[in-house]
Amino acid sequence: KREHLPITHSTSMNPMAKCCLLLLPIFFLAFLLPEAHATSCHPDDLRALQDFVRNLSGGGVLLQATWFGAACCSWEGVSCDAASGRVTALHLPRRGLVGPIPGTSLARLARLEELDLGSNNFQNISGVLTVLRGCQNLTTLILTKNFGGEELLGDGIIGGFKSLEVLALGDCALKGRVPEWLSQCKKMEVLDLSGNQLVGTIPSGLVSFTTFATWISQTIHWLAMHLRVWHC
Repeated sequence: KREHLPITHSTSMNPMAKCCLLLLPIFFLAFLLPEAHATSCHPDDLRALQDFVRNLSGGGVLLQATWFGAACCSWEGVSCDAASGRVTALHLPRRGLVGPIPGTSLARLARLEELDLGSNNFQNISGVLTVLRGCQNLTTLILTKNFGGEELLGDGIIGGFKSLEVLALGDCALKGRVPEWLSQCKKMEVLDLSGNQLVGTIPSGLVSFTTFATWISQTIHWLAMHLRVWHC
């Protein structure tokens, strides 16, 4: 007579299945971390960047496609302070961006220290500089190869740029006089006005004796080689 062994159902779980169940919460948290990081983006800076990119054409259309959601600190070209979520740097050179900088968009970036918009096709240099003078913490401003031969604003900028150390306006074919408002930039260490058609002299109050050697080595060489300066 054939004996039938009793059929038992094991309640023990496969070790591999247990491992997968234990790892699920970790994968879930890892998936949510980028979204959690999005909340660190300061809302004022988010709106400022949205206003900035909304009015751009050319490469700005492509930039709008990548700048979506609320996680502006993770957007291309944007750097933020980890603690406050405030934007500290914006690096967008050679992106084919076309248009003016609208209104006070970038001026609302209260903690902005570095701005590089070189080699694009921005317009209205007077408007751009007027807007950016509101960025009181700005130390580096690179606007080379923009503005297509416009006239550089003379003495219309009053105040602002108190922290500016680097100003690059080279290869813009700018016309007009070397502006007196540069004398407000007491911390200036690098000034690039090469590849323009400016006349006049560098304002005497631009550099102090302590920074004169640095300014000479990094700036006067460029001016002597590329900038037509007439002493009036």
